[in-house]
Amino acid sequence: MELLTPNMDQWIGIAVDRTASELAVCIDSLSGSDRYFYSVPQSVLLASSLKVLSLCGCRFESGLDIKLPHLQKLSLSHSCFTDKFSFHQILSGCPVIEYVKVSFCIWMDTLLSVSSLSNLKYFEFLYCDGIDNVQIDVSDLHTFSFAPSLGNWPRSINLATCKALKELKLSGVRDTANFWHQALTFQIQALEVLEFRSCHGLGSIRISSQRLKRLAFRGCRHFSGAEIDTPNLEFFECCNCDNPFIPIKASDDIKIHLRFSLSGKTVDWVVKLNQFLLKLRFFQDLKFIVYHHSKNMIIHEKLSEIRFSSLCHLMRPKCICISSKSYKDLLDELFPSVFPKSLFAMYCSTKMIEILSQKMKDLGKDSTLLHKLVGFEVILSKDAKHPSDPATEYFIQAHSTARFEIATIILNWKYNVYKHSVTL
Repeated sequence: MELLTPNMDQWIGIAVDRTASELAVCIDSLSGSDRYFYSVPQSVLLASSLKVLSLCGCRFESGLDIKLPHLQKLSLSHSCFTDKFSFHQILSGCPVIEYVKVSFCIWMDTLLSVSSLSNLKYFEFLYCDGIDNVQIDVSDLHTFSFAPSLGNWPRSINLATCKALKELKLSGVRDTANFWHQALTFQIQALEVLEFRSCHGLGSIRISSQRLKRLAFRGCRHFSGAEIDTPNLEFFECCNCDNPFIPIKASDDIKIHLRFSLSGKTVDWVVKLNQFLLKLRFFQDLKFIVYHHSKNMIIHEKLSEIRFSSLCHLMRPKCICISSKSYKDLLDELFPSVFPKSLFAMYCSTKMIEILSQKMKDLGKDSTLLHKLVGFEVILSKDAKHPSDPATEYFIQAHSTARFEIATIILNWKYNVYKHSVTL
């Protein structure tokens, strides 16, 4: 870092002297378990021309003068503050700031306080150490995202004055009942987007809103359910939750995305799921995927043709995805963590095979995956191979009709030793 700093100071000085409107600095300085930070020079924090500033791996020293009169967007990640007043001073020096994102930073204060920023519309604060109390006093804030570090949910989050809040995204909520009643009950009527991620131990909650358009639960273990009365809800997502089935009063045009394990589910639960899906106006357009992380995947083009009674034979260790999303979006979401050896596609349109073949080609070019696809083979119906998994074979046989062709795609994966272990 001692060798790097003089050059960094010079390069940044050139950018500031040329009145750059956007500056991004990312220092990847990991050495074993240690991290070395680049000290932000005073010139950056007095650069009146800056409108966008993104800093990663940087340190904010005490006593810096901060005057960024035109800064609109600020992103800070994997950085540290040497005293508890630094972040407040930064925001105070950005009078017209509209967007702030802070993630994985070393924090020196137990209080996160944001106020007196009339233009601030978007504030995201993720995985920073030591926050015990959150006080957001921004009347025109539209979006607030918060995730604690290491599951340490703060004792209080006060959003009482955020009357214009439209989107609320929370990760790691622990004391759901108190938080829901103290911080959200009075605001839920104004929200249009509400998302929960990795909120373990979510108790039963009631969500009633005429304005809510998007509701999502992701990775919420031991979730006991929710009473949802949202007649204008347009999109509902529930992924990797212990209780993915939630009755909904929602718009007839609602789109859904459900992803869950069949392990532990009863036949009655499967029946209720089927009844819920049949009520949806766009039931015919829903996509259906059954998968095991490292064995077989089944894609059926028509959910309306699925015999839900057959799912009882897939209880373990299969997972199911039922979604309004496109096949491309679904596969983009699944394949970073799912790498089946065989993919069985039940289709009535060759367009699906074209989509799958193109996706396999794209995967072969993607060097960022932990398991890299080094080859694949598409085998059409007349030469299709039988799956080695009895449950998969039973499902395919149960749904084999004259309307559907079956294609088998054999996938050859290789562990990618060159995948970066650290991503900033």
